[in-house]
Amino acid sequence: MKIRCYPKFEFKCPEEWEKLDRTTLPPYVPEFARCESRFCHVCNKNVYKIDTLRQLDFASKNKHCVALFVGRRTYDGMNFDAFCPDEKPTLGLPINLE
Repeated sequence: MKIRCYPKFEFKCPEEWEKLDRTTLPPYVPEFARCESRFCHVCNKNVYKIDTLRQLDFASKNKHCVALFVGRRTYDGMNFDAFCPDEKPTLGLPINLE
């Protein structure tokens, strides 16, 4: 897995995490099994609140939208603060840099 300092986004969603509809079914993607997900009506996709760089890498390769949160320490020791400069969650489709 290639570690990136700052993810770049193909698309940054204008929606707010709190306003997205909660999903009631578990994610259909095994890589996001422990992630909270919500549904975005702008792009008609699930948005996954990710916890690891591995999930970020998977999302970028497979065109899944993600939510990055300020102050959230990842399971692999990373902090997403640098990715959320305005102290709000960053939602969007990360770019695959490979």
